[in-house]
Amino acid sequence: MEKLDEKSKLIFFFQSFTISLMWVLFLVGFVGVLCSIDIEHMESFDRFLQSHTVSMILWGAITLIGCVILSYIWAPLTYKSWKYEFTNNSFRIERGVIWKRYVSIPYDRIQNVDIYRGILTRMLGLSALKIQTAGLGGSYRNAFGGAEGSLPGLDRKKAEELRNELIRRAQEAKQGL
Repeated sequence: MEKLDEKSKLIFFFQSFTISLMWVLFLVGFVGVLCSIDIEHMESFDRFLQSHTVSMILWGAITLIGCVILSYIWAPLTYKSWKYEFTNNSFRIERGVIWKRYVSIPYDRIQNVDIYRGILTRMLGLSALKIQTAGLGGSYRNAFGGAEGSLPGLDRKKAEELRNELIRRAQEAKQGL
């Protein structure tokens, strides 16, 4: 089975960092709302904030460093979990660190193969390949940009080669019907 481009570790790092930072901000906001519900004691809460500003900044820095360390560990694990291959009848994708996901897309069901290049992926010279099939065309996942199969960190040339090969195999499979 083939792997993604090595530079995709950076994409996984930024994704992991963004998600962990969003969770931290959500939890801090949730705790902040819970702490400020008691309006009668708001003055004491203000005093608490003033007297603990330094410790809150320290905890914020520790949390930020924790998010960076977690992302630094998680990115290579995510990279190692992504694999793909061509088989006789389908295109197989394996991924997942904790929960493994095995996707097998029959060539005769492939409707569209798209290449996406966001800002970060363009800066790294990478592309994302998205494979859409006949079975999931009208679902909510496709309405929000999902695809039955996707490969997020491919070299630009490799993505174009894969797209052309998938389209070729899909056309051959449909002609054989």
